[in-house]
Amino acid sequence: MDTKLVIPFDRSRGSIRFESLLGLSTMSTTKRRSTTGRCLVSRHRPDFDRLESRTALSATPFDSGFSFDTPNQISDSGATSTLSVLSTSPASSTILTKSPSTLVVQFNKPLNGFSIGITDFALVHLNNDGSTRPMSPSEAQLVESLDPLDSSGATIDLTLTHALTAGRYQLLLQSSNSLVGTDGSSLASNGGDSILAEFTIAPPSTSLQNATI
Repeated sequence: MDTKLVIPFDRSRGSIRFESLLGLSTMSTTKRRSTTGRCLVSRHRPDFDRLESRTALSATPFDSGFSFDTPNQISDSGATSTLSVLSTSPASSTILTKSPSTLVVQFNKPLNGFSIGITDFALVHLNNDGSTRPMSPSEAQLVESLDPLDSSGATIDLTLTHALTAGRYQLLLQSSNSLVGTDGSSLASNGGDSILAEFTIAPPSTSLQNATI
């Protein structure tokens, strides 16, 4: 006949009562741990004062005293505005008594010198009925360059290869121009050539001719 060992099981404690088998006094593991003072939770619990607890445990960011601009708050009008013409010389509606040697175009910002070509501008004849006709190859042509006297780099000189004869002229900024600013900005396009100026070179008067003969 086999001998079986019956081990008492305490359902209320969820543990095997070995103490009762060995004749020892019953003491729960929980009580035993609490008497030794080795509770890890209490030993490593962070100690916050009231201010630290608000800072460390709050989900709302605290004010650090610094302010940072977001990309949408950064504004640089020089970088975002388009390139545009401010003025010309001669100005529009000017009547000259002789041909200028250079036409001058001033922009609102410095130009990238490498973007200046040979056909950014055009000078054409302006007829009495408002129509225009191009200059012939034998007439004056425009040579473009940055104005060396303008330290800002925002002015283009258009040097005439020949003197202009008496008549009306129109200075155009061609839609096919390649001009850009040093900040990468370009000219706004209206789909066609832009009229920058219209000026007149008056023929010499009879009295002036008589005076010079």
